[in-house]
Amino acid sequence: MLGITYDKFSYTSDHFDLLQDLCEKMIKLGKAYVDDTEPETMKKEREERKDSVNRNNSKSYQQRHVQLIT
Repeated sequence: MLGITYDKFSYTSDHFDLLQDLCEKMIKLGKAYVDDTEPETMKKEREERKDSVNRNNSKSYQQRHVQLIT
């Protein structure tokens, strides 16, 4: 279709360590946050354009939370 060829077929899980490191860096920079909101609640908040209650948690809280889930 587009004439695109690839050198190697890979899965996201092949790069999990890199993705984990990048996520942790983004959290440290305040560019991302950990959100454990229930999916139904998250969907409702998005539809209502409400910020998640987790968005304003401190960076140190976010970093501890990441350590717990990894």
